Amino acid sequence: SSMDRRMFGTIASPQIAVLDEVSQELKLTDQQVEKIKDLTDEMMEEFGELFQQSGGDFDKLGRNILKLQSAIHRDLLALLEEPQRKRMQEIFLQVNSGCALTDESVAEEMKLTDEQKDKLSKAMQNSQQKLFGMFGSFATMSEEEQKKKADELIT
Repeated sequence: SSMDRRMFGTIASPQIAVLDEVSQELKLTDQQVEKIKDLTDEMMEEFGELFQQSGGDFDKLGRNILKLQSAIHRDLLALLEEPQRKRMQEIFLQVNSGCALTDESVAEEMKLTDEQKDKLSKAMQNSQQKLFGMFGSFATMSEEEQKKKADELIT
């Protein structure tokens, strides 16, 4: 779900771009789609490596994932023609709402100050810590207790 993928920032732009509706809207060529799929594979490999290297330090992991996602987003935009780039940026913002502001290319475009970026980063980390706090105890619960807790959190 999108909530799972947002635990460490945005839903990555290559994952959005290869959705049928998006690739059709962007009028991606078969060659572009293949390159974007390669980018997605590379990103997933690097996510795995970052997770292993984090040693359970979720703040460090979150920061490193945001850096990786920004780099991958720039790589994706480099594969696109100008009209495709503009529309992809709009779709990226639409899908990721406030989380998109943590992406370096978006922050540059929005001309965010260092102070604003810092405040956003702290707000995101606070949100992540709350999420981990809510879900951290799930591992020790029975399936029935997990379902009950999930229902409480949703309603």
